[in-house]
Amino acid sequence: MVALGIDFGTSGARAIALKATVQCLAQSRHRFAAGEVEHPSAWRRGLWKLFSDLESSALSRVQRIAINGTSATALLCDRTNAPLTPALLYNNSSARSALPKLRNIAPAGSPTLSVTSTLTKALWCHRTLPAERAAAVTHIAHQADWLAAQLHGQPAISDYHNALKLGYDVRSR
Repeated sequence: MVALGIDFGTSGARAIALKATVQCLAQSRHRFAAGEVEHPSAWRRGLWKLFSDLESSALSRVQRIAINGTSATALLCDRTNAPLTPALLYNNSSARSALPKLRNIAPAGSPTLSVTSTLTKALWCHRTLPAERAAAVTHIAHQADWLAAQLHGQPAISDYHNALKLGYDVRSR
C-alpha cells in the first residue's frame, strides 16, 4: 500500500508518498507567495502543484490520502463548496467582538472561548458579511476539509480534531 500525506501550513505545503514500510517514494513542496495564504484559490493551486511535482510512478500507486491543515484556519462556503470569504487564518483575532456572545452560551473552558477559535471567527464573519452573501453560507470548512473536498468533490466534512474549535465535545461525542 502507498499513502500520500499532504500538509498545508501558512508558508506552504508539502506532500510525501510512503510505502507501508515507511519508505519514501516521492515528495514535493510548494511555497505560498506573500499574501497568498488567505486565498483558497492559492490552496487549490498549491494542491495541484504538489500532485504535478510528484513522480507519476509513485502517484499512480497511491491508495490512501491524508490531508492536514492549520488548525482553526477556515472559511465560509456556499452549497457548492465555493468560498464566500477569504480564509480566516488560525491567528486572526479580528473576531473579538463576537466573543461576548459565545461567553453566554459556551461552557467554561471550551476551546471556542478564544478570539481565534473557529466558531468565534465564523460568527463574526457571518455577521459582517453583506446580507446576500451571508444568506448563501451553508457551512464552514476548515482548511484540510476544504482541500479534501477539492479531491473528492463532495461537501467539506470535518473530523473532531478540527471541530474542537467549533465547540465539539470529545468527551460526550
